[in-house]
Amino acid sequence: MSAGEASGHDRLRAAPPGLKADAVAGFSTGMVVALQALAHGMVAFGPLGPDAVAIGMAAALAGSVVAGLVVGALASSVPLIGTTSVATALATAALLDAVAPPDIATGVLLAMLLALGSGLLIMGLASTGLVRAAGLIPTPVVFGLANSIVVLAFIGHAPLALGLAPGASLGAGGLHLGSLAVAAVAFGVMQRPLPFVPPPFQALAAGTALHHGLAAAGVGLGPVVGNVPSLGELGAAVSGAALAVPSLPPAAQLLPVLVPAALSLAVLAMLETMMAAAAVRQQTGRRASERRDM
Repeated sequence: MSAGEASGHDRLRAAPPGLKADAVAGFSTGMVVALQALAHGMVAFGPLGPDAVAIGMAAALAGSVVAGLVVGALASSVPLIGTTSVATALATAALLDAVAPPDIATGVLLAMLLALGSGLLIMGLASTGLVRAAGLIPTPVVFGLANSIVVLAFIGHAPLALGLAPGASLGAGGLHLGSLAVAAVAFGVMQRPLPFVPPPFQALAAGTALHHGLAAAGVGLGPVVGNVPSLGELGAAVSGAALAVPSLPPAAQLLPVLVPAALSLAVLAMLETMMAAAAVRQQTGRRASERRDM
């Protein structure tokens, strides 16, 4: 350990108990958010095929970092976390599946347009004060929507757990029970983790070790993601999306699909944000502005 690392470790040990707890909670939350963002990117870009999944995962992780910084700096409900969500992934995947873009660049552009459209809708609703009307929605309706998202997330992740390629349906051939065992071990570790180590890190380590162990033993498994794109490759994918405008379908065909998808995503994102902010306020006792959170 270097002198700098030792001094940093000593400062952490000498820190107040609250700061220690915050540091541990921040690290654990960061691991959870990062792994969730990677999974959401895989599901969102699955309809574009295996070649696009790595780009989707990198884009989701980068977007989660930016969203976390913005929400952490500007949100009224502290400590609200900004990141990708199941609704984001499912709405993006549904749009890409419905439009069937001819290439990855066009798919990236469609995902960007969906995010931009839903963001503008949320900003508009927040600026007009209509966001307060969401407080009139009955609690059973909110939890019904939340539970439906969980069911849809399970359906979206089930093919991946069975070793199918991203974007494949459950009816496709090539199921791999070994991949299901890997997913089951990761899930079990998350439910009964060892102390002092973040559960997501334990699940990731156990699942990865089991996957490669089974592969070395000759057990049939599903595909791996492959090389993660560098920042330069991710930037090239985003800049390439700007050149894909001519590949978009005509507005008369695109808008009837894009606008409802953006509106649905905006409503789901608003409800998720309001539920999370309400939980934060209940735990901390702090008052916050819903408009600012939106």
